[in-house]
Amino acid sequence: MTQRDWSIPHHLTGRRTPVASLAEAVRFRAATTPDHIGYVLHHPRDGGPDDVQPLGYGELDERARRAAAWLRDGRRTASGTHPGPRAVLLYPPPSADYIAAFFGCMYAGFLPVPAYPPMTPDQWGALAAVIADCDAEVVCTTADLQEYVASSLASAGVATVRTLATDRPAPPLDEAAIHRPDPDSVAFLQYTSGSTGRPRGVVALQRNVLANLEVIESAFGHGPASTGVIWLPPYHDMGLIGGILTPLHQGFPVHLSSPLAFLRDPLSWPRLISEVGATTSGGPDFAYALCARKARPQDVAELRLDSWDVAFNGAEMLRPRTLDDFTSVFAPAGFRRSAFLACYGLAESTLMVTGTPKRRQPLVLPGDAAVASGEPGDGELVIATPDGQRITDDGREGEIWLRGPSVCAGYWGRPKDSAAAFGARLADGSGPYLRTGDLGYLHGGQLVVVGRLKEIVIVRGRNIAPAAVEDAAWRGAPALRPGCVAAFALDGVHGEEVAVVAEVRRRDPDGGDADDAVLFDAAVRDVRAAVGRACGVAVRLVVLVPPGTVPKTTSGKVRRSLCRDQLLRGALPELHRADSGSDTTPRPAAAPAPDTGLSLAAAVTRQAVAAVLRVPADTVDHHRPWSELGLDSLGLTEVAACLEERTGTEVPVGMLFDHPCVAALSDALEQRSRPAATAWDASTATARQTAPSAPSTGREPIAVVGMACRFPGGADDPHAYWRLLRRGFDATGKLSDERARLLGADTDTDTGRLRLGALEGVECFDAPLFKVSAPEARAMDPQHRLLLETTWAALEDAGTDPLAQRGSRTGVYVGISATDYARIAERSPLSRFSAVGASPSVAAGRLSYHFGLRGPSLSVDTACSSSLTAVHLAVSALRLGECERAVVGGVNLVLAPEPTAALDRLGVLSPSGRCLPFDAAADGYVRGEGCGVIVLMPLSAAREQGLPVRAVIRGSALDHNGTGNGITAPSGLAQRDVITAALRDAGLPASRVGYLEAHGSGTVLGDAVELGSAAVLADGRDRPLYLGSVKGVLGHLEAAAGIAGLIKTVLALEYGEIPPTRGELGPNGAADWAAGRLAVTAEPIPWPAHGGAPRAAGVSSFGFSGTNVHVVLEQAPSPEPHTGRLPRSAQPDRRFAVPVSARTDAALRASVERLAAALRGTPHELGDVAGTLSWHRPVLAERVAFHARGTAELLDAMDKWLTDTPLPGGRGDVPDRSGAQDPYDAACARYVADGTLADVRALNAGPFRRVRLPSYPFERRPYWIGGGRSDR
Repeated sequence: MTQRDWSIPHHLTGRRTPVASLAEAVRFRAATTPDHIGYVLHHPRDGGPDDVQPLGYGELDERARRAAAWLRDGRRTASGTHPGPRAVLLYPPPSADYIAAFFGCMYAGFLPVPAYPPMTPDQWGALAAVIADCDAEVVCTTADLQEYVASSLASAGVATVRTLATDRPAPPLDEAAIHRPDPDSVAFLQYTSGSTGRPRGVVALQRNVLANLEVIESAFGHGPASTGVIWLPPYHDMGLIGGILTPLHQGFPVHLSSPLAFLRDPLSWPRLISEVGATTSGGPDFAYALCARKARPQDVAELRLDSWDVAFNGAEMLRPRTLDDFTSVFAPAGFRRSAFLACYGLAESTLMVTGTPKRRQPLVLPGDAAVASGEPGDGELVIATPDGQRITDDGREGEIWLRGPSVCAGYWGRPKDSAAAFGARLADGSGPYLRTGDLGYLHGGQLVVVGRLKEIVIVRGRNIAPAAVEDAAWRGAPALRPGCVAAFALDGVHGEEVAVVAEVRRRDPDGGDADDAVLFDAAVRDVRAAVGRACGVAVRLVVLVPPGTVPKTTSGKVRRSLCRDQLLRGALPELHRADSGSDTTPRPAAAPAPDTGLSLAAAVTRQAVAAVLRVPADTVDHHRPWSELGLDSLGLTEVAACLEERTGTEVPVGMLFDHPCVAALSDALEQRSRPAATAWDASTATARQTAPSAPSTGREPIAVVGMACRFPGGADDPHAYWRLLRRGFDATGKLSDERARLLGADTDTDTGRLRLGALEGVECFDAPLFKVSAPEARAMDPQHRLLLETTWAALEDAGTDPLAQRGSRTGVYVGISATDYARIAERSPLSRFSAVGASPSVAAGRLSYHFGLRGPSLSVDTACSSSLTAVHLAVSALRLGECERAVVGGVNLVLAPEPTAALDRLGVLSPSGRCLPFDAAADGYVRGEGCGVIVLMPLSAAREQGLPVRAVIRGSALDHNGTGNGITAPSGLAQRDVITAALRDAGLPASRVGYLEAHGSGTVLGDAVELGSAAVLADGRDRPLYLGSVKGVLGHLEAAAGIAGLIKTVLALEYGEIPPTRGELGPNGAADWAAGRLAVTAEPIPWPAHGGAPRAAGVSSFGFSGTNVHVVLEQAPSPEPHTGRLPRSAQPDRRFAVPVSARTDAALRASVERLAAALRGTPHELGDVAGTLSWHRPVLAERVAFHARGTAELLDAMDKWLTDTPLPGGRGDVPDRSGAQDPYDAACARYVADGTLADVRALNAGPFRRVRLPSYPFERRPYWIGGGRSDR
């Protein structure tokens, strides 16, 4: 390989900066050697050499002054040692703009806060926690990223911090205005990477950093001829201090590359060292191990590494095997083992604490037990006992305590944490010391680090709390015993890896070994998925043990270290072991079996994933996200490389981030390989991912194809809701004692504040079904949880698989106003989920994220008209082709006392505690709770796809009151206008409308105005216009009121009946009821079609924001007959396979019970039932399958299965007879065993009509922030 000359004339280098701050170091270099190239940034380029960007000190100074000018802009700055405002730095590494902004902050008197650039919603939430913790004033980034950063922060609930593009042209800050930091002032905040969700910013003073740079120079021996290579990012302390500040301070050039480039191609690191003749470079232990594993002899033959004389190795436990492997592999290129420089450090002591002196080989202890981390660089290092006694004996373990000039000032804004960590004193009173939390001992004056006092696991430089792993494991795996899980670190190929030992629940003594194997395999999958989801880390080893095995203290705490020791000694009674790292090389990816039922791309992708995970291919779930399979960023790069090797085509690792599971990636690979003209394939779920829908023509009707709801009075589905409506039952009631306490209600106040249309179990949620960890579920607003479950049910009601929508152009429109849970959350500690957990703006985005929907996603807040406004926006989007389908909903929960008190003072709540729309006794409304979701599609598309249509939206309109008697006062003129506009959009005369679902809040003024506006529909009629309002039954659901009224109206159109409106004294006097144009019914009455035309209705929603909406609905057209389909009587012997699945055994039994009850009540054709379940329901972990020749035979089979004891794991009673002669037995057995539907679908082939079947039986558990309510 040709070397490029990056050397710098010696007269321009080799002098340390005689300075008192980092900012002064830049000024010194710029003044003395302005043309010296201090940094060379390497940006990878596909298929060619890197794009190289040199950055001289003179240019750096000018760019830093420009960034400072943007930051200063008239704002307050630091003075003396008082810290200035905080500026969070967000730049993709490597970045000259980052370096300029870092020093520009110091020039401007700001305090730089390096931050990890987020890529996922959880990571944006973690960044939001950092911003909140340091009270940042600004987030600095580039002009290209500014809009994206601002919108992402807003989605994460950060709306007050400004974003600033520091790379825009600006006059440099004037010389006289440059801030000159004091040595005792804060240099920057270094946030530690933890898994507890509680960010802590280490306060590094200028003098701390300068002292540590002296330590590094002393150990590394840098001089005029030094050249550095660093791929570690600048938000990592080793990347910032070792990669940016050390070369600046000691006057030598450094080449900066991207961590993603290293992960994509680990050998890019030694290649760059060889190319530029670098003398100093390094990284964590895993990086050396990865390079040694990836390098081939032909790769090494092209390298020259004889210049590399400082190969520092830190940030992780050092392993003798890594030193041996790396030296053995790269010695032919000139690498010397003596170049290794083992070191130990932590952010709380700036960076480096100990290091092996240059050119002295790291000390490997006898028996390859450990590698020593060298000698202390400055200050004092003490090994201490738990009670603070100094340990002087070599080889005796204790906690590592430090003091000296490199030890930082504490944690930002956390005096108690700072005192505990930085203020420790020995028993003799000496101190203060920094307690590192690390365990170690001294061996001949060198430090040997053996572990962590709190047993944090470090995976590729990232801290993972064992408690977080344990909590995720037992909560995510029903087979495990709660609290009986131990997580700890094991040495692996790439450094530390996670191991889990878990007790399984007591098993059925009659169960056989085969049943145990099924149970254990499922438990392992659940553990890996739950930990990957919650902690973002792969679990290498899962060991299942009997109850009572995991060692605990007398107080019940898990003894992780003892459990690890027992595991390594073989002293645990193992029931099952699953080790994905038992060998050091991936399994060869065998050719897929011809009968897998998979496409070639899916089979190859699954084989590649299995090879990297070192598991059988048939255990890889196609639809589980990479993180749940246990693939982190390094694992994904290996999958990409494996796919490239097998397919012979480039597979960018970014493609795996864009397509986060086997199914999505294989579909994308198939699409990429097809000619452009044939890329559309209707049979592929993701073929419609990116193509926008064609605009619908004119006023095409929009079909309501699915509905779901949870309303008061036990109305948990549309059928139950209709029963409640027909009875006219008042579902509001007196508050429970617990809810009264939550709302601050007092029995001495008016009864209106003591009544509510309340939902039961608002604290409960089926978090595992949605792959939501317990901490995230507790932080998540219960309104969001309701939306998730209700959307799932609505998609099922629409005849679609909720898990098969990923990538579809489905829009999401959600009406949501209440922020009560955010008020409760303010009283609880922040977590990484706090920023988005209770943010209304995230409600729609959460649905899009969890279901993988790619259409528009909007949370809508117009107060009481929010959800019907969402309907109007969705209808418009569908007609414009912005989406091909829309999920529309509204939700409202009453969880905090302040909004109720405010509404009470506004005078809208009923003193009598009754909501009586249009009644003479009406005196206000009662608040209500609930959630409703509908699924919409253009009518033509719905009929083409054979979807069941419940009703049709013919038109809608939206307006505002404008200026009037007050912002909350209704406007009859605006209401009449919006109704007229909606009729015009629908193309219907007012006389066609037979029923108006009014806003009807039960307030004296509101009802009177609305009765006047109803004249638009009532004038000139030959039959009465019936009015109603669901608020008399449910109370006022506020943001969800409109969707509740719309679902009610759809049901009335379906059943051909107008439900009653509750009253006491008869209609109020605001309308001329005697004229017969308006009517309210107290009993359900038939609603016949008028003149042969379909029934039509209007739905109004008027927000106290002044926003008014009206929607015109029409009865669904008759379903089109299925051409080519034989009547049931013509195929009496036709058998059908009926698959059913659920997440758990209990849910599976509930699903079968629900299905049986539904089939007894509604005589669907068996072929329709089988087709709907085979093609349009998800395949979940627990499964059963039946085959029958008719509904009666199917019901008999289900009854037998329900009454007999099911097999452990709930996988049904179909034996594994995949080789049997009966194809139905074989197909059902295969589905039960591995979820394969290909054979079942083949047996059920033929035309069928999608039918409405019961929705999923959610298994709800309590989750409440701070552990309140029932979360105990």
